[in-house]
Amino acid sequence: MPKVLVLREGRNIDHVSDMVWMNLVIDKRINFFSNSYPSFLFNTDGDHSSNIKTAHGKGFTLYGKLEKSEFIDCCVSDYEIFYDEYDYVIYPSIRKFDKYFWVSLKRFGPDKVIAIDGDDDECISWHSKYCIYFKRETSSIAYSNGINPIQYFIPKPIIENIKNQTREFTSKKYLLAPCDPRDRGTFIYTKEKNYFQQYKESFFAYTEIRGGADALRHYEIIASGAVPYFGNIELVPRYCLNNYPKKLQLDANKLYEQFTNKLIKEDKFKSKYYEIQTSFYDWLIKNSEIYGSKILYEKLINREPIKKNKLVKDQTLFWINFHAYKKWHNQYRPSRFNNITFVFNIKIFMFTLFSLLKSKIKEEWYKKIKKFN
Repeated sequence: MPKVLVLREGRNIDHVSDMVWMNLVIDKRINFFSNSYPSFLFNTDGDHSSNIKTAHGKGFTLYGKLEKSEFIDCCVSDYEIFYDEYDYVIYPSIRKFDKYFWVSLKRFGPDKVIAIDGDDDECISWHSKYCIYFKRETSSIAYSNGINPIQYFIPKPIIENIKNQTREFTSKKYLLAPCDPRDRGTFIYTKEKNYFQQYKESFFAYTEIRGGADALRHYEIIASGAVPYFGNIELVPRYCLNNYPKKLQLDANKLYEQFTNKLIKEDKFKSKYYEIQTSFYDWLIKNSEIYGSKILYEKLINREPIKKNKLVKDQTLFWINFHAYKKWHNQYRPSRFNNITFVFNIKIFMFTLFSLLKSKIKEEWYKKIKKFN
C-alpha cells in the first residue's frame, strides 16, 4: 500500500485538485496523508458554505459531499513533512500551492514528486523541469516534451450522490436539456437536484469548449443519465480529454442530428440512444477509478515508473508557454494587434519572456532556501 502525501492549498476550490484529493482520501489502496482537509469538501455546516455558494457553478456537484466523521483526520505537521517517509508526494494544484517543493525533491527525488496542473490554459509552470508533471489542457508541444495528460473525472461518492438525487426521475421530457451554455439565461437553477433533474429528463444536453476543452459539465450530463451533444468536438486539441470516448461522442452527435432532421425512426433512435448512454456511463465509472489519467493510476496503484522522454529545458518551457499565451489571447482578448501577425507575436513574445524571468527569480529564490535548509 503506497504511502501518499498530498500537499495543497485548502481555502479555495479547484476542480481537478479537489477531484484528485477526494479520490485519494477514499481509496482504500492508498495510505493517505495531507496538510489540508478542506472544509468545503465535507457535509458540515460552517464557514465553508459561503465559499461554495460563490464558486463557479454555485459549487454544485463536488462540494459538501464527504462525511466528516468518516474521512477527516489530523493534518500532517511540518515535522512529519520534513522527516516522515512517503512513497509519493502529490501537488494536485501546483500553480496555486508549491510549499515544501524543494524539500520533497531533495528527500524523495523527481520520480516520486507528482505535480498536477488543472488550470484552463495550456501554460505549464517551471516545476515541470524537476518532477513528474500532469496537465489538464495538454498542448501537442507540451506532450512531446514529456508532459502527461490528465482530465476531469467524477469521484465515486459524487456519482452515487447524483444517482440518488435523480433516481425518482424516470421519463424523458426533452430532446435537448434546458440548461445550455450558449445561453446564460438558462443558468437558473438554485438547487442542485433541479439542475441534475433537467439533465436526467433529457435525451441530450449541449456542451462545448469554453475556458478549456475539458469541463465539469461534460461529466455532470453523463452522471445524470443523459448524453452530451458536444457542439465543437472537432476542435478539441489532440491530447486534451485524453481518455474521453471521442468516437462515441461523434456517434452521439450524429444520432442527435439524424433525429432532429427526421432521418431515423423513433424506435431505432431510442434503441441506439440507450446503447450510447450506457456506454458513456460505463466509461464515466472507469474514468473515476483511474483518477482521470491511466498514467497516474499506474504510477500510484501498480507502481509502474513513468519514463520521461526528456527533461523540460528553459527554452522549451518558453515556447510551450508562448504558444499557450498566443492561443489564449486570440481566443479571449482579440484586438487589432491580433491582425498584425508580427506585432502580435512580438507582444506575446515579450509577455512570455517576462513571465519566464519572473518564474526564474522565484525558482532561484527557492533554490537558495533549499541550500539554507
